[in-house]
Amino acid sequence: MENFEFFYLTSGVISTIFQLVVIVATGMLFFKKRNLASGLMFFGSLFTVLFYGFSLLGNTLMAYDGAESVVKFNAIFGIVSQIPHILFALGLLFFAIQHLKREAAHKNI
Repeated sequence: MENFEFFYLTSGVISTIFQLVVIVATGMLFFKKRNLASGLMFFGSLFTVLFYGFSLLGNTLMAYDGAESVVKFNAIFGIVSQIPHILFALGLLFFAIQHLKREAAHKNI
């Protein structure tokens, strides 16, 4: 059996780097334009990283109780971990709506 540790590590590093880029970009947007849309996107992206860390910690702690605890944790956390994505998606939706309204207002002038 091949050792796939390198591939898992590489995918985790790449994912983390680009998630940090998203946090920086949404943070810049949030601190430049403080509104509901930018706040939802910023906190959604920030919570994504926090939830990922909690997932790693939770899996490690649950492993001490056995496989059933790990499976139960992952089943429940699979649902809960969607909260940051929902926040980000709602923020992006609100941002798009605001942008389209501003664009329509400029066309009517």
